[in-house]
Amino acid sequence: MRRVAWVGGGVVFGLGACVFAPDFSRYPPCDTAGACPSGFTCLVPEGLCLPDCGERGPCAPLEETPAPPDAGPGAPDPGTPDAGEAADAGQPERPPSLELVATLPPDGVEREGFTFGFQARGGTPPLTFSLAGDAPPGLGLDAQGTLSGTPTTPGEYTFTLEARDAAAEPQRVSQSVTVRIHPELRLAGPLILADFPRGGVYAERVLALGGRPPYTFTLPAGNPLPSGLALYEEGAVRGTSNSAGASSFEVRVTDSARPPRITSGSLQLTASSCTAPPCMRTRTLPDARVGDAYTYALQATTGTTSPAWSVTAGAPPPGLQLTSDGVLSGTPLQSGRFEATYCVSEWLGPVLGTRSVTLSLKVL
Repeated sequence: MRRVAWVGGGVVFGLGACVFAPDFSRYPPCDTAGACPSGFTCLVPEGLCLPDCGERGPCAPLEETPAPPDAGPGAPDPGTPDAGEAADAGQPERPPSLELVATLPPDGVEREGFTFGFQARGGTPPLTFSLAGDAPPGLGLDAQGTLSGTPTTPGEYTFTLEARDAAAEPQRVSQSVTVRIHPELRLAGPLILADFPRGGVYAERVLALGGRPPYTFTLPAGNPLPSGLALYEEGAVRGTSNSAGASSFEVRVTDSARPPRITSGSLQLTASSCTAPPCMRTRTLPDARVGDAYTYALQATTGTTSPAWSVTAGAPPPGLQLTSDGVLSGTPLQSGRFEATYCVSEWLGPVLGTRSVTLSLKVL
């Protein structure tokens, strides 16, 4: 914008803010007297005839757009607003997807307190948990996802766990969950192992009940068996020993539950004093449990390779039978304590030799 004023013929002429191209060659020159055609005024310094305001078009002052204030060095340039960002600014941020944390609950034990908290992430808090199906008897799930109580019945229980968030249109997520409840882990015995023949090959087995098989059997440090005998992880006691007398030792059993359970018990082992076969070496029977398979071999020192076993008084627990080779096996059907007399016999030439022992078997 330029303002030009000059005096011509006693009249003051003024040029207001006129818009024109900076290329002055388009305007006619003033004559030698400084005159211009009607509607033009001579601009003496340039010697050109410029249009008068109002006659050749509007000459309103031009308003310049003010520069934005300087925010100072280092200030970020606001730039041009992004159309996409402006559109997104009015929409609420969506919560992350709801999902259950993949963790497995531990195994439980009957009549032992149980607590486990399920977890989920994402969604709009607070979250609410529920279940459908059969939870272990004695356990319940609260709205915060804690499964707790005292289980009453061993078994494997599968149910559906669901989590729901608090959004106006709630998200829901579910998964199948299995919880195992085991009977209490016990060292079944036999509390007094079969006598070992001095200098002869010996094989016996320690059993466990409850918990979660398979089991691992160990001897605590400083608690050895008679010299020449060893306890193996699966519960077998094997070897050859010339030791005499009786000994006591502790056996520790660990199951395969999550987390593992551990229990222990004190057992006894005695060298056999048999001098004339047949001699009964079995002293006690390991405990059994209703519904669990049971197998235990009775032992005797005999003079032949084919002695015969039988029950001469009482009876084994319902569901168990004694084979002719001395193996007591089956699946107990009834709990209680059952007493029977077990007999081993063999022909030693013309003489029938027999030995018997009365044993009690406890079924849990």
